[in-house]
Amino acid sequence: MPLTIRMTNLLILLAVMAMMAVALYMEHAMGLEPCPLCVSQRIFVILVGVWALLAFLHHPGRIGRGIYAGLGVLSAVAGGAVSSRQL
Repeated sequence: MPLTIRMTNLLILLAVMAMMAVALYMEHAMGLEPCPLCVSQRIFVILVGVWALLAFLHHPGRIGRGIYAGLGVLSAVAGGAVSSRQL
């Protein structure tokens, strides 16, 4: 079964949900306090997940896929820029 664009968006969404579950487990179960960099990275990772969720639900055509992909990449690059600024 070939990997479709819709399944790719679902996999991105599931990966984001897994990362946030681990982050919340480490914060609440292990008692680790997140630093400002961790909090900002959570925001940008969740933003990537939001674009993937919207693309999965909307199931856009070719132009819409490009827009959602561009927004996801822009969110990821912005997260990288914020983290490099803080480091």
